Amino acid sequence: MASPPRSPFRFRMPRFVRRFHRVLLLLRSLLAIAVDIIVLYIRNRLRPP
Repeated sequence: MASPPRSPFRFRMPRFVRRFHRVLLLLRSLLAIAVDIIVLYIRNRLRPP
C-alpha cells in the first residue's frame, strides 16, 4: 500500500489545470480593465463640470 491506486483523473489533471489557469489569467485581466473603467467613470462623475 505504498502507492495510491491509479485513477484516470490524474492523467487529465495537467490539461485541466492549464486551461483553468488560462481562464483565471483572462478573468483577472478583464477584472483589472473593468476596475479601471469604473474608477475613471466615478472620477469623471465626481469631478465638477
